[in-house]
Amino acid sequence: MVSSSKVVILPSSVSLNSSSNARFLLLPHPRTHLPTLFLPYNPNPEDSQDDGLLEVQKITMKTGEERSWFVDQDVVSDGSLLILTPIDPLFIISSLLTAPQLRSKIGTSNFLSENDLWEIVSEVEWGAGAEGPSEGVEMREGILGLGELTCVKKRLKVVCEVQDHNNTSLYRFSPQLFLTQLQSKITNLTSSLFGEYESTSLGEAKPGSTGDGDKITDGSKPFPTVSRGLMREGCGDGKGLAEDVQLETRQKSAIGILSNYLTEAHLKSLTESYSFPQLTALLARTSTTSSTVLSSTYLPGRGGGGGGGGGGGGAGAAAADRAAKKKLENAKKSKGVRELEGASRQGMMKLEDMFKRKPTVKKDGDGDGKGEKRKAEGEPEGSGSAGVRKSPRKK
Repeated sequence: MVSSSKVVILPSSVSLNSSSNARFLLLPHPRTHLPTLFLPYNPNPEDSQDDGLLEVQKITMKTGEERSWFVDQDVVSDGSLLILTPIDPLFIISSLLTAPQLRSKIGTSNFLSENDLWEIVSEVEWGAGAEGPSEGVEMREGILGLGELTCVKKRLKVVCEVQDHNNTSLYRFSPQLFLTQLQSKITNLTSSLFGEYESTSLGEAKPGSTGDGDKITDGSKPFPTVSRGLMREGCGDGKGLAEDVQLETRQKSAIGILSNYLTEAHLKSLTESYSFPQLTALLARTSTTSSTVLSSTYLPGRGGGGGGGGGGGGAGAAAADRAAKKKLENAKKSKGVRELEGASRQGMMKLEDMFKRKPTVKKDGDGDGKGEKRKAEGEPEGSGSAGVRKSPRKK
């Protein structure tokens, strides 16, 4: 039986059956302003007044590829996958209230009531979709429905300056308050998503982690995506690097995660609020012996000479520089490649030797003492010099 259903991954508290009365909202995406589906839900069933927002993401096949799902005894012909994940309404609010087409209507100094604010936002023409005018009407209804959510009302007060006038709260978006909230998210991601800092000494693992940098304090490992995000910054898994370098690497990776929900203006503002001096200096791979990064990353004296005399200090700095360069090179290699490089090659035949032609066989001739060339075994009898014949092989 072929079913027209869809496969969806969503929180356990959410139900999408016919009796759930789920109401999807069509809203501008925080980064692109293109029409995107969101679903209000109740994250806490014990509190009926509590609500949140889920973003609907769809994973589809490449053009020309087909796929189906087997669900129990049915075949779901639509091979796409829908994923509903919680999203902070803060991203949507800030994106809508700072859009150029909206700022031209309300200005930058006007305080507006909550109802007036969302009414003006709903009248703006946002990114056009494939459905044309009907999609514009649906998006207007979605924006008005967004303003009614309790979670949106709470987050609106976080990113706006608020004034009370005649028992009415008036709001004006504050870029600085929004930036403070983004920086708080960066701090949370840095401390929770990436786990504890790695050991600052090469070859040493902190208690509660494996030698490969995978946390085992709670029996789980970091998501591969997180590890790859750190490696893209050029510092590998962080082992052997000073904690300030590891911190800057994690902050930069966390900014990349949030960038999926930020406009270009907001992303620029967030990036400029951070500086990465230690990380930049390390990636520059300078050979200056007095580099503050090398002296803070690789502990003094560990390179060999220590910091006593001039010659010993120079040797230690040079060794630390070589270690830094080697670490950066190894960070670009996969774990499998690094393990194969350490394998013993003794007794192994070279690949080129496997495809060489067999050499010709020389055989001493009778009488004159001169050797005569004979061809490889399997050549027809009678070939070669006259008077020399091969004995037939016994079968």
